[in-house]
Amino acid sequence: MKNASDKNVLNGEKLIIVAEKASVARAIKAVVSAAKANAVVSSVRGHMMEADLPDGYEWGAKHPFEIIKLRKVVDKISDNRVFEQLVNVFSGGGLLVIATDNDSEGELIGYEILQVYRRVTGGEPVVYRMRFNSVDRRELLASLRNLEKGLNMRWVEKARFRQIFDLVTGAAFTRLLTLSTRRLAPVRVISWGSCQTPTLNFVVEREKEIQQFKPQKYWVIEATLRK
Repeated sequence: MKNASDKNVLNGEKLIIVAEKASVARAIKAVVSAAKANAVVSSVRGHMMEADLPDGYEWGAKHPFEIIKLRKVVDKISDNRVFEQLVNVFSGGGLLVIATDNDSEGELIGYEILQVYRRVTGGEPVVYRMRFNSVDRRELLASLRNLEKGLNMRWVEKARFRQIFDLVTGAAFTRLLTLSTRRLAPVRVISWGSCQTPTLNFVVEREKEIQQFKPQKYWVIEATLRK
């Protein structure tokens, strides 16, 4: 990653800074105002796009094992309100600065923001990245003065893999469990998720411990000491 020149921030070029959440956007806006930078600050609400199965993979159309083999998914807008807000902001022109969280999920959210920016501006525009780990004014100002060019695509791909894995395994195992169980009982849907299922197991195991608990005698040793 290469750092951008300070002139992009301080010498009048209009910036469009997009944060991951409104609270961070407010903190950045305060710093931008103090630095007298020509910038518009906006925010999203986490992911505004989600991965989905392509046509032909509707319920019952494919065997669950075929879903596991799927490698290409489709993206769809999951937060239309934020999408329309960004389109409106980007239509005013300016250099895009991604100010999402400094981790792989934040990088993927930044990539989603970039996709919208490309739709509005066309082509392959240059994107800048603010990196910070707190909303301390000094840290935000330092980040603003040392913008990176581009996103960390390794982080994007890492988060993207997690997203696709969750979708594909969730769809495949949910259908497999549901269809298998329906042979024995009239169930609706038995849902499976890579985070959901282990978490549910923790809850069940803890409930079993509570239900099977048997009080046991215990002793307390008390001592009286004299000097």
